[in-house]
Amino acid sequence: MKKREEQEWFGLLDEITADLAENHIPDLDTAEFPLEKDPDRLAAIKQRTFEKIAGISPGAKIKTAICPSTGGELAPTAPRVGRTGTNRPKLLRRYALLAALAALLLTGGVLAGAQPEVAAQMRRVLQYLPGFAGVADSEKTEQRVEYVQPLPTTHKIGKGQLEIRGLSIGEKNSTVTLVGTGLPRASEVTLRNGLGEKYVFRRATLTGAEGGWTGFYSYEGRIEVAGNTTLIAEGQELPLKLVAPREVEQVADLGPTAEHSGIRLTAVSAAADEGKMKLTILPQLPGEVKINSYGFNSFYKEVPSAKLFNPGTGEEIPYTQDETFPNSSEIYWERGKEAVGGAKLVIPALDLTRSYDQPAVIRLLVPEKGSVEVNRTFDLFGFPVSVGRVERILKGAKIDGEGEAGEDSIRIWFELHGDEQAAETLYEFPPSLLNGGAVWHRNEQTDKLEWMLLSVQPGQKEYELKVSSLHTRVKGPWEFSVDQP
Repeated sequence: MKKREEQEWFGLLDEITADLAENHIPDLDTAEFPLEKDPDRLAAIKQRTFEKIAGISPGAKIKTAICPSTGGELAPTAPRVGRTGTNRPKLLRRYALLAALAALLLTGGVLAGAQPEVAAQMRRVLQYLPGFAGVADSEKTEQRVEYVQPLPTTHKIGKGQLEIRGLSIGEKNSTVTLVGTGLPRASEVTLRNGLGEKYVFRRATLTGAEGGWTGFYSYEGRIEVAGNTTLIAEGQELPLKLVAPREVEQVADLGPTAEHSGIRLTAVSAAADEGKMKLTILPQLPGEVKINSYGFNSFYKEVPSAKLFNPGTGEEIPYTQDETFPNSSEIYWERGKEAVGGAKLVIPALDLTRSYDQPAVIRLLVPEKGSVEVNRTFDLFGFPVSVGRVERILKGAKIDGEGEAGEDSIRIWFELHGDEQAAETLYEFPPSLLNGGAVWHRNEQTDKLEWMLLSVQPGQKEYELKVSSLHTRVKGPWEFSVDQP
């Protein structure tokens, strides 16, 4: 499994503590995922935790947008004209059934809130959280953050190293994110203030990949910050520098802002150290939208690379991301001669996931054997998608000479329409969790979904394909002029 796939899908399942599962999420029904007592609190908890651990874009709004589709069976719009391309990529894209469940489990016990009548009296404030690549909204978290660590710090411990990537101390609860390399996975860490008082941060979730790990830890209750404050980990006392967080009324006040297709991005730059600059992109997103890629890496081929250059000379400035567990929205660059006078960042396009509360349903007949032609086009949340044919694959049968089917399955062949010059283009869509697992291929030429393999029961005559999210590319460009102090 590739590093990105391991981090995005399976890493969250590595370690979820029994205390978290048993004591902090008693109201979570894992079949439907409601939080009956306070669904708004769950949304706020999800945002704060997802921003760092599950990769959901920082600064995203939690409000649910009205879906352009109301679910149910989709009406065909036109006969399919033809399917483009027959070559299939060699690697499979697997859809992890438990990924969303893990993401929900890791949200327990992170934030505690005030009574509604008290929260209503609080002035709403947005606070930038460096290290978490996001913004805390006091209206949703029902508390204010009092201290943050302004920059990540890295400490050598034995033959390994520990990075304190982000730390925030709030009025009622506090969080810290650690990245370890060559060290045992810590179940807890302790903060000690200058008075000698200790506060134990317990692990909420731990993600591991290729010899490293990143952990998210939380403490519920008030912390007295006084004197020299340290974090105790692996028997070592690590000094902390804490400052008041930057407060604004809107995210756009944090830095230069650009908007395209309803997606507003704000660039926040800071000196990481004397020789390096750091830039974080904070999106303000409509509805349930997640940004998978800003073009800072090559994982998503449909998104061109973002460019950083000197606006005066036109010289390109090389940038990097953290090698172990990068925040998808952050880059670093050296403060060399090519960056004198500032820099300009251009993001040509974004890779998005759009999620919908009500899944769309495509109902298809399942042949007893062989394949059946369908040749129908469906409107999938505003995007035309054609189903060419449905193929029955029995358990043990060879699949294109690349392996055997582990169970009775069907393969659905698709054609995703759309103009490559359009503002937004559909590239693939995973089935809803209600469908269980799936394997799908993208076409090598178009890089769009070509076919999907789904399990069926012996003798099953009809299949309901439920779709509740889309993966699309949105064109920009988003351009930012960045100062370099």
